[in-house]
Amino acid sequence: MREKYLIVLIFCLMGSKAFSQPGAYIWPVQAMPSYEDMNDFYTVNNFVDHDATTGILDYACGMKTYDGHQGIDIDLWPFSWSMMTKNQVAVVAAADGIVTALDVGNNNEYNSFSGVCNVNNCGGALPNNNWNNIIIRHANGIRTIYGHLRNNSAMVTLGQSVKQGQIIGFAGSSGCSSHPHLHFEVDSVNINGAFVKLLDPHYVVNGCNNFNNASFWINQKPYDEPNVFRVMTHYDVPELLQDGTPGSGFCPSAELKKDKASFNLNDPIVYGIALKDISQGNAVSLAVFNPNNALVFAVPVVCPGNYKKWYATVSTTIPNSYLSGTYRVEASYNNKTAIHYFSVGCPTTETLSGSISGHKGVIVSTELYANATIQSNSRVRLQSGGFIKMTDGFKASLGSSFKAKIRDCNYSE
Repeated sequence: MREKYLIVLIFCLMGSKAFSQPGAYIWPVQAMPSYEDMNDFYTVNNFVDHDATTGILDYACGMKTYDGHQGIDIDLWPFSWSMMTKNQVAVVAAADGIVTALDVGNNNEYNSFSGVCNVNNCGGALPNNNWNNIIIRHANGIRTIYGHLRNNSAMVTLGQSVKQGQIIGFAGSSGCSSHPHLHFEVDSVNINGAFVKLLDPHYVVNGCNNFNNASFWINQKPYDEPNVFRVMTHYDVPELLQDGTPGSGFCPSAELKKDKASFNLNDPIVYGIALKDISQGNAVSLAVFNPNNALVFAVPVVCPGNYKKWYATVSTTIPNSYLSGTYRVEASYNNKTAIHYFSVGCPTTETLSGSISGHKGVIVSTELYANATIQSNSRVRLQSGGFIKMTDGFKASLGSSFKAKIRDCNYSE
C-alpha cells in the first residue's frame, strides 16, 4: 500500500511539472482597459539582492535593489496613487497554481497608523506592518508571493485553482510600503509548503544570480526598458513621487496631478512627460500640432541625470495666435511616441469629415458629429460633453483605432 502511494505521488508531481519550470512565467501585472491608451504603466524599482553582506547586488551585477530585498518591486507610474485608487493595474497569476494564503483585509493600503500616513510607521509591532498579500503554490515545489495589494481587492479565494494570467487582485501600498507597487517574490518550498530557498526569476549568463541557473520568464524583460509612458497637459507643474524613495510623494495628498486639458488664449500651460530608464544627456522630443495638423511648437527636453523614472515638464503660455480647436501633443523617446489631446477655446460643436489618416483628436463641449472615413493604421479619439453622433458615411477601417467618450472639455485621463 505504501509503495502504491509513492507511485501516485510521483505521478502527480511529474504531471504538473511543466507549469512551474523555469521559462514558464508571465509578468505579474497588467494594465486595465481604462489605462490602455498609455504606452507603459510600471517601472522596476528593485530586483532581488544577491549580496549576502551589507552590500547590494542584483541578478545582472548592478545595483537596482536594496540590502536584503527578496523580491521584485514593480512600481505603478507616473501617478501611482491615482492609478491605485482607480484600480488601473491588475495583479495576475504568473503561472497556474493554487491559492494557499490570502490576507487582504488589513485596511492599511496607505500605511496609515492612527490616521497618520507616514512611512516611519513601518516595523515593530505596529498593526500596519502586515501587508495584504496572496500566495500561490505551483507545481514542482515553487510558490509566488504577491504583496502590498489593495485592501479587500482579492479576485480569488483560499484554495482556489488559478490559471496563468488570471487577475487575482490589484496593486496597492499596504503594509510597510512607501508608494503603490507590487512586491513579487519566488521561493522554493517543501512538500508541506514551508519555505526552503529564495529564488530569483531573472537570470542572465555570466550574471550574479546565486539562487538558480535559469530564467523563470517566458520572455524575460530587459534590465533597462527605456520608454516614454505618456504626455499630459497641466495648469502648473505637478507633484509626484520621483524615484521611489520616501518623501513628499509618500502620502496620496502629496501627489497633485494639476491636470488640465482645456485652455484659453494666454493661459499658462505645462507639458508633462513621464519616462523611465533614461540617461543623462538623452533628449525627448516634444511637439505640438494645431487643429489643421500644422506644427506650432517643438522643443527638445534634455535629461539632466540618470533616472529609473523621470517626469519632465515644459512650462509656457498659450499664444494669442492659436486657433480654436483640438491640439495634439507628441512626446518621442527611444523610437516610441506618446500622444495627448487638449483644446483651446473648447468649441461648442464640430463635425469630423473627410478621410482621416494618422492621429486625430476632437474635443468639444456639446455636439460632435462624425461622417469621416478613418483609414487603416490611424488613431482617432473623440470627446464631447454633450453627445457624439456617427452620421451616414462614417467608417472606421480595419486596422484603425477609434474611441469616443462623453466627457467635458477638461477631462484628461
